Order: sequence, then structure tokens, then C-alpha cells
Amino acid sequence: MVSNQPMIDPTENVKALVAANERFREQLRATDLRHSQELRDAETRRVDQLAAQRQFYSNRMADVLRNNQQVAADSLFSQLKEVKTDLQTELRALNQFRYESTGKGQGASSLWSGAIAVISIAIAVTMAVVAINRSPTSLGVRSAEESRQNDLTLGKMAEENRRLIENLERRLQKQ
Repeated sequence: MVSNQPMIDPTENVKALVAANERFREQLRATDLRHSQELRDAETRRVDQLAAQRQFYSNRMADVLRNNQQVAADSLFSQLKEVKTDLQTELRALNQFRYESTGKGQGASSLWSGAIAVISIAIAVTMAVVAINRSPTSLGVRSAEESRQNDLTLGKMAEENRRLIENLERRLQKQ
């Protein structure tokens, strides 16, 4: 059976379908890219917020640690000052007693015990300051200026301890 209808070329229909499919794929790709970019932006915002929160709480913890360290240092300083004053008073009394009541030979032993007490206190003070300076604030919280001030304080204390020891040695050599 032969019909009188003209033959329709199917390639035109296929070309139209392929073009429609291609447009659909491009729209799908664009939507997917837009969605991926939105997800990246949301993740970036989330990470930035977490970093800001971490920084806030790190700063807050550093402030708390710094304040606690300062309170402990002040308390230790006042206690050590009292101990130093008491020991100086006792040493003066011991020296006076030694000069007044005993000879040169017996006074040396009490002077040695006093010297040992002063040296022990000087070492304890230095160790306490070093312990405070090496406290958990080493989280990067201490500034360079604070570290420099701490080093200067330690240097002054070491120099004062050295002078105390030299004076005691000179006194002992005189006897």
C-alpha cells in the first residue's frame, strides 16, 4: 500500500527533541551551580561564625586567667612581703643576741642558719614568680610586653638574691 501522503523526514523532529533536551540540561546545570554556590556560601558563613565564637571565648578565657593570675600574684607578693619582714626582724634579733651574748665562734652558727633562711626565702620567691610566669596563660595570651616585664622582674629578683648572698658571705668571712 502506497499512500499519497508525502514522506516526513524524522531528522527534523529528532533535532528539535535534542535541542529541547540540551536546553533542559543547561537549565539543570545552572540550577545545580546556583545551589552549590549557596551551599558553599552557607558553609563559609558557618565556619566564620564558629571562628568568631572561638576567638570571643578564647579572649574571655584569657582575661579570666590573667585576672586570676594577677590576684594570685598579688596575694603571694603580700604573703612573701610579710614573711620577709618577719624574717628580717628575726635576723636582726638573732644578730643582736649573738653580738651581745656570745663570742665569735658561736655567733657564726646562728648567722649561718639565718643566712640559710634568707637564701631559702630568696629561692622560694624566685621559684614562685617563675611558677606564676609559666602558668597556663601560655596559650598565646601573654603579650610580648608582659613577657618582657616578667623577665625584667625575674632579673631584678635574681640580682637582689645575688647581692643578699654576697653580703652574707662577706659577713661570714669577717668572723
